[in-house]
Amino acid sequence: MSVRNLEKWYYIEMANILWKYLRAGQLTASQVQEALTFLEGYPLWVFSTVPLMREAVNLGIAYNLTAYDGSYVALAKRLDAPLLTLDRKLFEALATSSLAVFWFDDFPIP
Repeated sequence: MSVRNLEKWYYIEMANILWKYLRAGQLTASQVQEALTFLEGYPLWVFSTVPLMREAVNLGIAYNLTAYDGSYVALAKRLDAPLLTLDRKLFEALATSSLAVFWFDDFPIP
């Protein structure tokens, strides 16, 4: 099983998405709990945002991103890895950049 890289807000972000689906009636409480259990056991490398902070702000200035979104871009740059996203605003903001940003559904995952 391969390991994925992400920054530390990922888990809270995923929990918030699951909560939104629950509130919208698209998932049951049981399904949310099952998804959380899966996330807890999935092998991920979590990175601190402290070393990403300055670059996140600079990317925000350059591409009109929040520092929050910039932190994901900064991590991808630091790891020399592509950034996969389902955030349309982020994807479009970086579309003309030299950064390796891909719409999640368009990226072949081995």
